[in-house]
Amino acid sequence: MFYVLGMFWAECKQLWEEGVRGYFSQMWNYMDITMLALYTAGYATEAVIYTKAKGINSMDELLHSDDEHILSPQILSKVLFSVANVMSFARIAYILPASETFGQLQISYGRMLQDVGKFIFIYVTVMIAFICGLTSLYSISKNDNFSGLTDTTFTLFWAAFGMGNSRAPQIEEGVALKDRTETRPL
Repeated sequence: MFYVLGMFWAECKQLWEEGVRGYFSQMWNYMDITMLALYTAGYATEAVIYTKAKGINSMDELLHSDDEHILSPQILSKVLFSVANVMSFARIAYILPASETFGQLQISYGRMLQDVGKFIFIYVTVMIAFICGLTSLYSISKNDNFSGLTDTTFTLFWAAFGMGNSRAPQIEEGVALKDRTETRPL
């Protein structure tokens, strides 16, 4: 919280010294404003949760209560705080190229991310091809795992992590043959 207050004071001071036009001409200031807004929203949500849950004695009681409206703001506050933290550390990336050691690491890391991006593009292209092919192949059967593009996507996504249904590709032979003969043109 002291970091956020210090950043807020620094941004106010910078705005006063540079003026509104000079302050908003730099793109980093937009990132700083967004980061401070996310921190403030996260802290404000935590404050609302604290005032709402003041009568609850323990966290176990809060988690097992029937009031679902309390946990949603708690998750929201954690997400806001996490995104603001990521932005805080990303802000350091602006300073790193000036360092003799970390500048070189940042450049290699950026180039490595480009290669990873290329790999992810190829992986997604192959996955889309498999999704379309499997959906087309299993469309004649009554298989719920491959009945549409969305179902096939979820099935293949979880199968890539080894958490898929091992019986997903099995079809009943009688159903497939019956459907194939009904849809075959004469």
